[in-house]
This record gives sequence, C-alpha cells and structure tokens, in this order.
Amino acid sequence: MLLPAHSHRDSDLDEPLVWALEHHFASIEADVWWVNGDLRIGHERSDAISGRTLESVYLDRIFREARLGQIAETVTLLVDIKNAPSRVYGTIHNQLRPYADMLTRLDHGEVVPGSVRVVLSGERPIELAAQDANRLVFLDGRLPDIGADPRLFPTVSLDWPKMFDWNGEGAIPSHVEQCVRGLVEQTHAAGQTLRFWGTCEDPAMWSTLLNLGVDLINCDDVVAMTEFLARRYPAEPSH
Repeated sequence: MLLPAHSHRDSDLDEPLVWALEHHFASIEADVWWVNGDLRIGHERSDAISGRTLESVYLDRIFREARLGQIAETVTLLVDIKNAPSRVYGTIHNQLRPYADMLTRLDHGEVVPGSVRVVLSGERPIELAAQDANRLVFLDGRLPDIGADPRLFPTVSLDWPKMFDWNGEGAIPSHVEQCVRGLVEQTHAAGQTLRFWGTCEDPAMWSTLLNLGVDLINCDDVVAMTEFLARRYPAEPSH
C-alpha cells in the first residue's frame, strides 16, 4: 500500500528517491534546473552540479524498479521546475519516451495508467501542456486550478503559510478546519488530489490534515514521517 506522504526536499537527501521508494511514499519531489541541455537536480542553483541529473538520479532507478515489478501502485514523481519551463518540457519528454509503456500518460486525450506518473510543478509550462493531447507528463495545480480538468491538473498543491497561520499547536481553529474541508471537497469532486507545502514537521499537524481528508502530507524529515505513518497504519501481521 502506498502511504499518503510526499518527500518534499528529496533532492537534498544523501540518496534521493531511495528512502521514499523503499518506504512506499506515494509522491516524491525532484527540484530541476535546465543547464546546457541537462536537467540537473538541486533545490538551489548552486546545488545543480554536473552529473547530478534527473535521469541519472531519478529516472534510471524508478523505471528500473517499475520494470522489475517493484512498483505495485502508481507513484508520482513531482518535478519542480526552477527555470526554463519550455526547455524542461521538451527535454523531459525526450528523456521519458523510452519509458512510455510504464508511464501514466495522455494518449489522444485519454489517460492511460502506468506505474509512474510525472507531474510538473514550479514554473509550469501550462500552454505547452494544455495543447498537447499526447503527453507523458501532467501539471500540478494551484488555487485557480481547483476544478480544472484532472487530465491536465490531477494534483493541486497549495502554500499553507500564505493561507493559514495555524502551525499545529493546539486544536485547529474552526475557520481553518472549515476552509481545508472545503478545499478537500472541491478537489475531490473534480477528481484531483490535494497537498499543502510549508506545513510544519509535526505529527499533530500531519494527523489533523489526514483526518480532514488531505491526500498527501508534505515532509522534509522522511524518517519522522515514516515513523509517524508506521504508528498510524500498522502493518498487518504476516501468516
């Protein structure tokens, strides 16, 4: 079973992708910079060094696992584009084509499920993607995209600190709870999933958001998240 966790600063980990895949996170984020034709990973431009690319660090490993049948449910790879969105769009399609049979993709306007779904976030190439009826990628929505076509925006990610001031201490204020419930209802009615970024690394907040129906819980501390989810979803004993 995939767990409702999103590895947010995954590119900063000593071994990106590995922990999230091994511990069944549903979503993994890779920060990407277009540099001289390469898609280099790193949260800051200074981190995007030669040899550390989306292909070598993420794509090779995740599709090798998929080919071996190690990915039973669709995992989302969220690519946070830091610059040059149109160039990233072209480059990432070229890099994904060899894996098309394993991808959730858009084929003549219809979604074909696969082991891995690639969603573009950050500086999103909205016009390019919207006019492409045969896509290997999708887009991460923002507040104005709630209710939009989930074949383009299957996910919605929102900035928690810009919307709310509750940081997990004490009970969630009623107006915050009502707003979050409303956002959950709207996204789910449209066939979209909901995530907030900028939430604190606090099991109390994580638990509250899950109880309200938020689909993916953002985390930087993947170890703490794994421990939290193990308590919340204890593994069934083997027979």
